[in-house]
Amino acid sequence: MFKLADKYRAAQFGALGESEDRLKFIMDETSRCIKCYQCIENCPICYCVECSTRKPHLVTPGQVPPPFMFHLIRFSHISDSCVNCGQCEELCAMDIPNALFMHSLQVEMEKMFGFAPGVNMDLPILALVEEPAERKRLSDTGDDQIYNIF
Repeated sequence: MFKLADKYRAAQFGALGESEDRLKFIMDETSRCIKCYQCIENCPICYCVECSTRKPHLVTPGQVPPPFMFHLIRFSHISDSCVNCGQCEELCAMDIPNALFMHSLQVEMEKMFGFAPGVNMDLPILALVEEPAERKRLSDTGDDQIYNIF
C-alpha cells in the first residue's frame, strides 16, 4: 500500500508542477469554482464565525468564478491544521482537487516548519499567537485577520 501511495503521490504532485507552473495550475483548476461554499461549510477545520471569504472588501459578492483571493484565504486559514479528510474535494460541485492542493501545501510547510497536522501533537503554527491578546486586538479593531505571527 505504501508503494502504491508513493506512486500515486508522485504522479499527482508531478502534474502540479513546480513554482510558477504550480500556481498557474492551481489558478486554472480553481477558476471553475462556482462559490457554492461546500469546501468551507463541510470542512471540520473551518470554524471562523465570520468567514473572511464572505467579506466584500476581500471577495466581491456575486462574482462567479470568485477571484483567486477566495481560494488563497481558504488555503491560508486551514493550511496549518488540515488533516486531509478530503471533504473539500469530495463535496466540490466542480471537481476541483482541493485536497491535492492542501496536501501539496502541507508538504511544503512540513519542510519549512517541521509540523505535520494530525501527526504532531503540538499546536499548529498559526496557534502560536497569544490567543487572549490576539482575540482582544481582533475585537478592538473589528478585524479577523491575524498579523505579525512570526
